[in-house]
Amino acid sequence: MLRKALVRAMDVYEFLAGRIRLNPSSGSLDVDCNGAGAGFVVAKSEYTLEELGDLVYPNPSCAKLVTSELQSLPKDDQPFFPFQVKADQAKDA
Repeated sequence: MLRKALVRAMDVYEFLAGRIRLNPSSGSLDVDCNGAGAGFVVAKSEYTLEELGDLVYPNPSCAKLVTSELQSLPKDDQPFFPFQVKADQAKDA
């Protein structure tokens, strides 16, 4: 379901499926709208969002829970928009 929603979003915001590239003539970073696709990561956590705490002012240690690059792709081919889904498992009451 989430993957289908992401695909629909890519139709509207197609630049999110591109890659960030260095423009050699200007030295600036540009978005290459090449349709290579957004990154999609599925992960599990034993913690609920409530247990993680306030996400408005996040704890710096939460950074290890968020992906910034996809290990399966070369560093020069990382998606502009890595999308991450974390699922928590229900605990026995």
